[in-house]
Amino acid sequence: MELAPVAPLELKPDPWQRLLAVGSILSVIVLGIGLFITNAANRNQQEATRQQQELAAAGQIADRFTQAIDQLGQPGTDKIDVRLGALYSLERIMRDSAINQPAVVEVIAAFIRVHAPAARTTPVEQIASPQSFKVPTAPVDIQAAVTVLGRRDRDHDYLPGGLNLAGTNLAGANLADAKLNGARLELADLRGTFMGKAQLDGAFLGGANLYASTLDLAGLNGAFLVGADLRYARLHETDLSQADLRNADLRGADMRGVRLTLADLSGADLRGAVNLSQDDVHCARTDDHTRLPTGVTRPDAVDPRDLKSCRPR
Repeated sequence: MELAPVAPLELKPDPWQRLLAVGSILSVIVLGIGLFITNAANRNQQEATRQQQELAAAGQIADRFTQAIDQLGQPGTDKIDVRLGALYSLERIMRDSAINQPAVVEVIAAFIRVHAPAARTTPVEQIASPQSFKVPTAPVDIQAAVTVLGRRDRDHDYLPGGLNLAGTNLAGANLADAKLNGARLELADLRGTFMGKAQLDGAFLGGANLYASTLDLAGLNGAFLVGADLRYARLHETDLSQADLRNADLRGADMRGVRLTLADLSGADLRGAVNLSQDDVHCARTDDHTRLPTGVTRPDAVDPRDLKSCRPR
């Protein structure tokens, strides 16, 4: 049985189908262009909204800053709570806006300098021991101000001249764990101040009065302490490596575990210092005018390039 041959199928293009295909393609292209334009417009709108929000936030911070400064300037003992609120408001501004931190730090430091200046001439204490020394009490608002400064994020400071607390009266203040690296505290009154674990590396404390202060575990690496009064200070495990202690008064200081590697003790008076051993001063710099406690002799000069002989900590 033979099958009849099948004629080949002849396909002719349908103009309507072509038109529909082209229309579909054009529709997709137009839709894509529309989505692109819409997205661009949305991005522009979002950017404009973000800028408006930033401007509004900046305006709010400016208003808060102005209000806090006005409150901080209100004098009188009956306004202490107002000044405290201003200080903590300024601290919040520092946290909310890093770019405003330098201005806030300058304002608070100026507040301390104006309202807590050290006496021009601090009388030399004639006290034989710290037991008879009455630790001063820092004013509440001054304590709050140094606390706010001490716990700020130093990465946002941008202070070319450093934190300026020179010539201030911070006697009896609590500066535990305070971040004061590189701070200017020359001629400051720091009698009886508690500075346990304070960060004071590279700080300027020339001529500062640190009588009977507590500096346990504090970092004073490279600090400038020329002529500082450290009588009866407690320096347990204090890092004074490379500190400049020329002509400093350390009589009666408790120096248990102190680090004095390459510290300059030229002209310093350490008579009566307790818990200071020969090993503690082995790597310190001294001269003929350095006065050491009984039983401790002036060490030989140490080559800064060879500190292998220094006692490890």
